[in-house]
Amino acid sequence: MSSSSRASSGRDERIGRGSATAPLAPLYKRLPHGPHRLDRTQVVRHQRARIYGAMVEAVASSGYQETSVKQVVALAGVSRRSFYEQFANKEECFLATFDLLAGRGVKQLSKAYLATDGGLEDRLRAAMSELADTTRVHRKASVLVMVEARSMAIVPAQARSQRVRRAPTKDCRAPAR
Repeated sequence: MSSSSRASSGRDERIGRGSATAPLAPLYKRLPHGPHRLDRTQVVRHQRARIYGAMVEAVASSGYQETSVKQVVALAGVSRRSFYEQFANKEECFLATFDLLAGRGVKQLSKAYLATDGGLEDRLRAAMSELADTTRVHRKASVLVMVEARSMAIVPAQARSQRVRRAPTKDCRAPAR
């Protein structure tokens, strides 16, 4: 792939697999080695947050298919061992990141919808405005949720849809006879 085609794809070539560029630098500050005041739960929470952020960065830059665990651990500044203590594989990490981001998005949209006075049209306009603002501000996370999750060929659509936590809705289907 030529540098002009890489530039036109909008993806950061420093994160590409198999590139001859310098090793990836962690995006996040690592916790201090050795004794510190954090308990194991806090350490895991900190590592997990860094892994989520690294997954967002890697997927936004390379796409899901080209993202590797090696990229994610390098960007997160965690060891492979730490990654695999928390996730079985790249897919599980991606889906956990998706769940986190999609859940936050649903909460934001619901809040905008419910906070708006007026009819359905006004409420939907407020929710869509919130979606547009969130997409603009958090472009990389939006790529993961709206583009890469849909194009993920290795996970059947049914399995993905079961992972999204939706608010309970009334079943509108006709009763079975």
